Amino acid sequence: MGIARELIVSHHRGDTEAARILFVAEVALFDANLACFEAKYTYWYIRPPQADPTIVTLFPTPPHPSYPSAHSCGAGALTAALAGAFPSEASRLEAVALESSMSRLYAGIHYRFDMEAGRAIGRAAAALALAADLDHVAPLP
Repeated sequence: MGIARELIVSHHRGDTEAARILFVAEVALFDANLACFEAKYTYWYIRPPQADPTIVTLFPTPPHPSYPSAHSCGAGALTAALAGAFPSEASRLEAVALESSMSRLYAGIHYRFDMEAGRAIGRAAAALALAADLDHVAPLP
């Protein structure tokens, strides 16, 4: 969200537009996390150190399945939502998502396909959030 703030300020977005950007980004993140953990407990894929005990991780192995990478789901969602609001920053934001994903590979807790699937889930969640018509929301019953 630090990147979101920096982009909002540097692109001179007003309060209303800033609120909309942050709302869409958070909705995308929330939906990506739901989809991610549904997939994790559907596929139950073991982590690299479980498959090969000689792998040493940089921090304790998370207690949930490997596939897909939750960190990558979140990074894909946030960066894609921000790219929707700031198209000129899309390549920079994709690089941030990739770097975020790679940190999990380097830490020894994910496979590359975990990360790729996670970013794809995040991008899909962001696409749905960006497509929502926030100006015509049905009133609550």
